[in-house]
Amino acid sequence: IGTTNRKTELPIPEQEERKGYITASGGLVYMGGSTAYGNAVAVQAFIEKIVADDEKKCDLKISDIEAHTKDEALLSAMTWNVLTGGPDNARANRVIGSIAKYLPDTFGIQEGNDVWMSKLPAALGDYYAYVGKSSGAGPSGTEKNSYNTIFYAREKFNLIESGTKWPTDTPDEESWLPGQQFPRTFVYALLEDKTTGQRYLHLNTHLDVSMAGDDLSEVRYREVLIILNFLKRFDDVPVILSGDMNCQLSSTELQTFLLNAFEYPADVLGVDIKTTFEFSGDSVIDFIFATTDSIEPVTYLADPCIVDGYWSSDHYAVYFTFRLKDVEDLSHGWNEIHEPESPVVEGQLTVKPTPEDDPDMGPLHRW
Repeated sequence: IGTTNRKTELPIPEQEERKGYITASGGLVYMGGSTAYGNAVAVQAFIEKIVADDEKKCDLKISDIEAHTKDEALLSAMTWNVLTGGPDNARANRVIGSIAKYLPDTFGIQEGNDVWMSKLPAALGDYYAYVGKSSGAGPSGTEKNSYNTIFYAREKFNLIESGTKWPTDTPDEESWLPGQQFPRTFVYALLEDKTTGQRYLHLNTHLDVSMAGDDLSEVRYREVLIILNFLKRFDDVPVILSGDMNCQLSSTELQTFLLNAFEYPADVLGVDIKTTFEFSGDSVIDFIFATTDSIEPVTYLADPCIVDGYWSSDHYAVYFTFRLKDVEDLSHGWNEIHEPESPVVEGQLTVKPTPEDDPDMGPLHRW
């Protein structure tokens, strides 16, 4: 509703990068900032102004120049298996729009391919920078590249360190474990908030799965142990760990994370997540875990991201907000990795056939 004069500059002389501004002049409302981050802050603040309690009317009062900031202590993260098949422009736009809906500080994807790694940066590159290499071709030499990329808000964070590792005995080079069905990686980013100076690590991965229905719990368990051994170097840093784990919380693989300083925020908050994988019944296989001693969960949800009646992916997006605890002499105790006393057999993934009434999704391809 209203008009735009298509001005490219906000009529505010001095602006700070992390702030959004709202002002009014000549019957027009201006909102924005000097960066994409500032733009987002301004638009969110404006939305909060105009949405009244009854969602029908509001009194909009703007005096002089209003400067707005986000709650810098409240951080957010997302994980999403975006489905490697395609994507065509329509599905890509649904995924991009769903990410923009939440605008997390960081988000990790699974099943990224070369097309995704063209579309996502093109659409979101003003707001996000990203890290992560492709997995490579895998043991047969015929698999397609897959990306577990982490995107982070470029105006909010300094990137201290990042990398792509393979969950194998030679993690610094393209490699695979015996029994792995697909090439696997985990990507990490050590981030420092430009304002507060606080640091935390986001690690994003995609554990293995068998297209033939074989039990690959032992392979995934080895992948988990390799990830935990890698994390020893970050024993004094808050960590969030995200990904498509291809197994449920009761599995040996994920119980091992919980035995080693991680917690499942949904359980902490009392949130009942029914599923994160639409075509597998009641399977919660996409997770964000957080180190118990240094991260305070605030909200946790799983969103199917259905737009205009169409699925954006076969997986739900998982969104998590949190605060970093102020802990002196932090140590997660990762000098020794704890393993379950006995294996847990429950919690493996069962896949239902793809619904035939959703042609937009196409054939499902699990990476």
